[in-house]
Amino acid sequence: MSRRINKAISTWCVECDSRISLRIMPEIGDVITCHECGTQLEVVGLDPLELDWTDQEYLSQYDDFLDEVDFE
Repeated sequence: MSRRINKAISTWCVECDSRISLRIMPEIGDVITCHECGTQLEVVGLDPLELDWTDQEYLSQYDDFLDEVDFE
């Protein structure tokens, strides 16, 4: 079964708000990389198309936050 669609579907990057257009219908769990900021996003919804940070991206941001916090 082909996942190719007749016209592109689009959504927005949750990191940088750039438009992300796809020509192939994604499936829940697919990972898509934003062409503007390079953030890896996971498909979490299909109708409408919804993206969220992957666990790896989320943990990376959390680690960056912890690096900035002074626990002393």
